[in-house]
Amino acid sequence: MESTGRLAAFAEWLCFGLLIAAFGTIEVLIGGTRMVFSMPAYVLLGVLGLLCSFLIRSARPSASKACLAATGVFFAYIVGRAVLSPFPYIARSDLYSVLAGLVVYFFTACIFTKGKQRMLFLLFLVLVGIAHAFIGAVQFRDGNNYMPISWLQRFDYESRASGFYICPNHLAGFVEVVGVLGLSIVCWSRWPVWSKLLL
Repeated sequence: MESTGRLAAFAEWLCFGLLIAAFGTIEVLIGGTRMVFSMPAYVLLGVLGLLCSFLIRSARPSASKACLAATGVFFAYIVGRAVLSPFPYIARSDLYSVLAGLVVYFFTACIFTKGKQRMLFLLFLVLVGIAHAFIGAVQFRDGNNYMPISWLQRFDYESRASGFYICPNHLAGFVEVVGVLGLSIVCWSRWPVWSKLLL
């Protein structure tokens, strides 16, 4: 029984590692705005989904059935629209993105349910935001369309910062979301004051 619990805990943290790897990969590869760059992250999330199917049986707080049902209906609508699209080559990227988002949602809603675990993921997103900001500072300072991965080229935005992304608007959207998440940690966490100020 104890070995089963250890195996479940190991599988859970392995899934978390895959989640981090998937998000890290898609963030570094221009945010996955081209399907060829998002596919590695989708493969990692697919493996995560397969591993999650083995973890579903272990005891956890149950997710709200109404929320799960509403999410299922919403995602089914988007998947249906993508499958029935008259332009399947365009809709395919939407389909993969929605399925990857569904895996992430069900993982965090049904398996990765502890507050500390979710806080670790939020901290990872904040660290990714900081990495984007450092690269954006170099782009702003030099105005030379610098990209850390040389074969990923962005358009000529001159000194407008885009971080790992190829478009400054994508960076702005990501920083807005991460800023709200960071602010929520500052307002509602039980962290020491110095760490809240640092965040």
